[in-house]
Amino acid sequence: MRTIIERAFTAHQPTTARYVGGWRRLWAAGLLCALAGTASGYVQDLEFERQLHHSDARGLARLPAARFNNGVAGFFRAHGLYVVPYTEMAWCQDRAHGVLGPGCYVEFFFQLKGLPPREAGGSPCGLIGRWHRAPGSNTYVPTPGAIYAAAIAAGDWHKVIAALTESPNPSQSNDSRRRDECTS
Repeated sequence: MRTIIERAFTAHQPTTARYVGGWRRLWAAGLLCALAGTASGYVQDLEFERQLHHSDARGLARLPAARFNNGVAGFFRAHGLYVVPYTEMAWCQDRAHGVLGPGCYVEFFFQLKGLPPREAGGSPCGLIGRWHRAPGSNTYVPTPGAIYAAAIAAGDWHKVIAALTESPNPSQSNDSRRRDECTS
């Protein structure tokens, strides 16, 4: 628990991201602390998070990607992607919490190399992926609804790259503004 709270206070640059991200992390850490009595069995995988933070191939290789022996590591290398720092989370839980069943989870945002990791307001740029490893299994699979993690697992690079590079629907002005900040 202590490391989660420390991370909330030591969010990264820029200053706006530190303020916005720091408060979100602080709120999340507070919620985790409040639920700690009922959420027994939650274990953060700090080593896996460190590997993901640096887009380390050892961590990314644990996640599936069709046609790549080294999983997501190969997919990211082939398509010029990286993990947005400070968005990575890896944990295991021994029972269901909300919609998440027991097992281990990995979640992070990813972005094209050369593009900014965060928008001006501090929110991460790119796409989010989430994977689950069931108790007793050695294999991670995309969680239901994780469309980009599923696309990577299926080898559908067109879907992933198009989502990162194509303009969103102009009627959604917030998405258009965010897309402009994240692609320039």
